[in-house]
Amino acid sequence: MISRERPDEPDPFLDWKLRTFFAGAVLLVGAVVLQVDALALVAAGVLAVGAAMMLIGRYRQCRRQDARIAEHEDT
Repeated sequence: MISRERPDEPDPFLDWKLRTFFAGAVLLVGAVVLQVDALALVAAGVLAVGAAMMLIGRYRQCRRQDARIAEHEDT
């Protein structure tokens, strides 16, 4: 579900995610312009790494939220 609430802590990987997605996009545009299939595969790999970082961030956020819920239920 999409939530408009701002997180308590800033994302520590935000800079790296932005750099990774930007690099993947540049590589993909380069692959299209130069018509190099291997470069497109590299771009897909870079974008997959960025997606993995996004999923790791969401997993960590869910774990912190679950810990807060469990702490609240104990009191």
